[in-house]
Amino acid sequence: MKQIRKFEQDAIVNEIIVGVNERIDLAIKQEEKTKEYKACKRLSDQIEKIRSQRDDLSGELNDLETMYNKFIRPYNETFSDKTYAINPISYSNPRISWSKNAWALRDKVADKLAIALLDPNAQSRIKDIIKAIAKEVA
Repeated sequence: MKQIRKFEQDAIVNEIIVGVNERIDLAIKQEEKTKEYKACKRLSDQIEKIRSQRDDLSGELNDLETMYNKFIRPYNETFSDKTYAINPISYSNPRISWSKNAWALRDKVADKLAIALLDPNAQSRIKDIIKAIAKEVA
């Protein structure tokens, strides 16, 4: 018996695969007529419809979040002391919330405490110096 060469074997396999695929395609056509497949198809269509709606809502949500975040920037700048502000909205922070600037608050408290702890005579002098400098700089 003569041995088959590799390329001949590959050609035979390819022909067998064509026949197998034709049989599989026929079986698939038969399966697509079953009530189980049709139920799966309906569910798949519903999933696709809801995904489309979700994508539309996601785009709308992103637009609103961008608008909100642009709006709060100038609003936050109106707070002269900058010790608190409205936080931007994000996926991890989905609701309106406030933040406190602990460093700015601490610095203000430290400044006021330093003046308060001065000798009473120095306090009135410091207040006059602060007013004079503020007047001169402004």
